[in-house]
Amino acid sequence: MVPEIVLFWAVAAGFLIVDNLKLIPAGGDYLRFGRRGALRYEPGGRLEARGRDLIFLNPLNLFHRVALTSSVLGRLEPKQLRAARQMLRSAVPTLNLLSWLGTLYLVVAAALASLSMQFSFALVLGSFLGVHLLFWALSAAVLVSRRKRLALTGQQVAVFVAEGFFVPAYTINLGKRLWFKHTLELPAMTLGLWKAKSLRDEHAKELFVHQLSQRLDLLEIALPDGDAAPLRPLIGEARACLTT
Repeated sequence: MVPEIVLFWAVAAGFLIVDNLKLIPAGGDYLRFGRRGALRYEPGGRLEARGRDLIFLNPLNLFHRVALTSSVLGRLEPKQLRAARQMLRSAVPTLNLLSWLGTLYLVVAAALASLSMQFSFALVLGSFLGVHLLFWALSAAVLVSRRKRLALTGQQVAVFVAEGFFVPAYTINLGKRLWFKHTLELPAMTLGLWKAKSLRDEHAKELFVHQLSQRLDLLEIALPDGDAAPLRPLIGEARACLTT
């Protein structure tokens, strides 16, 4: 019986881990944001799959979230940044609430997984199903009542609610996965270049500039041959920004 119990919890954990893998749209990038909704650029931490960047979010930290962006480099207008920040500020309180619910759910699920080795698995499984229905109902109520703040359509809400009902990991991870439906009209790395200019700590600045330079190297390697790639001149301009 023990192997079957371990397999059950391993599958449940596997759904959560896979749900924290995210492919970046072709030509796009991402920005990190936490509980306060402040956007920041992370030059590293990328894998690659199917010719696109792949990022892995910490499945145990439900506030480790990303906002996808439409481009990597380009001109960043202050009004673009204001619009993105306003959109995110409107949603962050609801995302935080869902992440807190997910964190509590995760803690309870981990406790039940531990107890399943000591008590009747049928009893623990019944308790888990009851816990799942409770947290799913709470998350669904939050989602339905605050969908306008999250800029979601009724159909998108219905899909999230249905997915969360059938897959506990999706209910746990709802505070992250909701924002995958949105793409900010921002060049993410340009925001990183702005940050590099504003850093006062010389050691932190040197490390961040080095990471940005490495990121530019990877972008350049991935460019097609020839000078027609629209990203090529932008990479050159970004390198110039790093050296001035």
